[in-house]
Order: sequence, then structure tokens, then C-alpha cells
Amino acid sequence: MNERMRRKLPPIEETEQSELIHLLKPDAKVQQALLLELIRQQNAKIRPVTLEEVLNELPEIKRVLQNFSTALGRFRGLKKRLTMMGSSYELIIGEKLIEERAERSITLVLIKRVST
Repeated sequence: MNERMRRKLPPIEETEQSELIHLLKPDAKVQQALLLELIRQQNAKIRPVTLEEVLNELPEIKRVLQNFSTALGRFRGLKKRLTMMGSSYELIIGEKLIEERAERSITLVLIKRVST
């Protein structure tokens, strides 16, 4: 891993207390491999889930996603802190709009802070 990437990584102390839930697309094998390597190095846990699983478990995320997808204009990303069932979560939604095909690619990363 080069020095530039290493500076962008959060300190290990932060990720040890976090559970990362990341939605991965089937065609994102390279991203998946990089994410798994990052998490292995950071001693964090990963649980790949489907969007349907997350939406069924967390209605608040469904509401945020619906608001996000129906909003006008372009968003570089959305970061929102949620409190659900007494736990604190950070929801980070990144959107990439491909103009020529008018397709959206949405990546959702949910970080659950585990209290000790």
C-alpha cells in the first residue's frame, strides 16, 4: 500500500470498535477485494448484505434513500448520522451519475459504532 493511501486510512482504534456493512455489486470484484484487504488490515469486521436486507432491517435507511433518490440535482454524497434502536450509525451514500446512459450507481456504507 502506498503512502498516500495509508494517510487516508482511519486509525486502527476507530475501526476496531466499528462494524462495517457494505453493499457490494456483483460486478465490483476489484472494489470488494480492496475493501476486504483494507478491513483485514484494520482488524474490522465486514458483513456483505443485500440492499433488501438493509431496507427490511432499517426502515430509517429506506426513508433516507427514498429522499435521496427523489431529490433534484446532483449529489456528490450524503452523510447522515442516525440513531436507531439505541445505537449510533453513520450512513454514507455516494452517487455516481453516468450522463450518457442516465444510470445511477449508488454505494451505501453503514458504520455501526459499537459502545464498549
